[in-house]
Amino acid sequence: MDLNGEPYPKRRVDPLPGLMVLVTLAALGGALWLRLGHSPTGQVGETATVGSEAPPLRLMDPATSEPVVMVGLHDRVAWVVFWSARATSGRACLRQLEAATRKLRRHQRFAIVAAAVEVEQSALVRSEARDAGFPRPVYLAGPETCRRFRAGSADPPVHVLIDDRGQILAMAQGADDGTIARLVDIARRRLDELEPAGEMRIAGRVGN
Repeated sequence: MDLNGEPYPKRRVDPLPGLMVLVTLAALGGALWLRLGHSPTGQVGETATVGSEAPPLRLMDPATSEPVVMVGLHDRVAWVVFWSARATSGRACLRQLEAATRKLRRHQRFAIVAAAVEVEQSALVRSEARDAGFPRPVYLAGPETCRRFRAGSADPPVHVLIDDRGQILAMAQGADDGTIARLVDIARRRLDELEPAGEMRIAGRVGN
C-alpha cells in the first residue's frame, strides 16, 4: 500500500444541488419577508388610520415572486386598492377604477396600486386582472400587509388614499359608485393643490 498517495479518490463537487438549495432558501426568505417585513423578530407593526403615516407597502410581483417595497411612491398621491381575485366585487372594482380614475391619471403625480390578497395564487390574480380589462400592474399582498392596512379578505375591496407626504388621506371599503366617486373627489382636490391646471393638461396629451 502506498502511504504517500491519497487513500480515497477525490469526490467531484456538483454545483447544481447547491444552487437549488440557494434558490429554495431565497424563495423562503422572500415569503418570510413578505409576511414579517424587515424586523428580525417578526414584530407586528401598527395598523393604518386616516391622518397617520402610511406603513410601507410590502408587496410581491406576481410574475417574478420578487418582494417589492413602495415607500412614499415618489411624492405622488397614491390610490391603493386591496381586492380579491376570487370575489366578483374585486373584478368589478377593477373595471370601475380603470374608468373612474381616467381624469386623475392625467396628473403626473397620481399613482394607482392594485394589490390582490391571494398571495399564493399569482396566476389567478393575473388572469382575473386581464379579464377585468385592468391594464395597470397588479401586485400581491401578504397577510401582514393586509392586516396593517385593515384589508381583511378584501371582499368588498378596501381603498386607501395616500398623499404626497406619505400620510393617509382616506380609507373606505366598497365597490359601489358612491364610494368610488367620493374617493375620486378627495384625490382630485389634493392633486389640484399639487399641480397647476397647465401641468395636468400637458400630462393629459401624453396619455396615461
